[in-house]
Amino acid sequence: MRIALGVPTTPWVPERAASMARLKAQLDVPAWSDRIYHEFTDRAPNWVWSVELWQWLYDTGAEWCMQLQDDVVAAPCFWPALRAMLSSLPEDADIIGLSAVHPMATEWARRGHRWYKTDCLLVGWAYVIRREAMGIFLDQRADLTRRYGKACEDVLLGQFARETERGVWHPCPTIVDHDTSIPSSYQNDDHSTRRPQVTWRDYGEGSLTDPTWWKPGAKTATLPMPSQRLCWMCQAEDIRAQSSNGVGICGKCIGACLGSFMQGGR
Repeated sequence: MRIALGVPTTPWVPERAASMARLKAQLDVPAWSDRIYHEFTDRAPNWVWSVELWQWLYDTGAEWCMQLQDDVVAAPCFWPALRAMLSSLPEDADIIGLSAVHPMATEWARRGHRWYKTDCLLVGWAYVIRREAMGIFLDQRADLTRRYGKACEDVLLGQFARETERGVWHPCPTIVDHDTSIPSSYQNDDHSTRRPQVTWRDYGEGSLTDPTWWKPGAKTATLPMPSQRLCWMCQAEDIRAQSSNGVGICGKCIGACLGSFMQGGR
């Protein structure tokens, strides 16, 4: 199993440079950085660097294409656990949202489930996509961009998952976390779905690295997108606009995001 990893990072931001160094240490990057690994460090809007990252991932020829952002925290057993997870999945599981932020995840884990699905809930700081699905997405990206505009890169992937009826698979628990002590580049600090509900910390390494432990049930449930009246980002203002995947946002946060995009932030 070959896994390509691309990491968009902003080395000009001290906090993120430090976080990037931590992530590389957790993933033991120096030991294999000459293989299938690349950091994307150019100052560019997300609709620019994401295309470069996706194309690079696809061009590596690796079976799985993974993105982790520089503020990710990885489990100590990340690589063997990831390989165990991916090897357990059925062939039609093409898109894996490692961020796993659905609010029902805690209850789902309590019931003993290892996976759940959503139709489009992909959060961009950690995901994995089969190479074949990545190729199809790249073929459709121009049309998705035409219809959804300069949307966040994870929104485009989520719409692709929904429109092709692939959905998004989410591990329960997940093997990554999100360091929210680092300020968001997109003014997302108060977003309601910035961290996963269930992580590796409450499970043994023996289970996490065992493919049979990760084996999905006969039918993995698709959980509904959570509905909200308040803005998904600030949780303070009423929704003023809502995307086709159900994410609602207020006017203030729309303005903050647009300002960040225009500055080419990540």
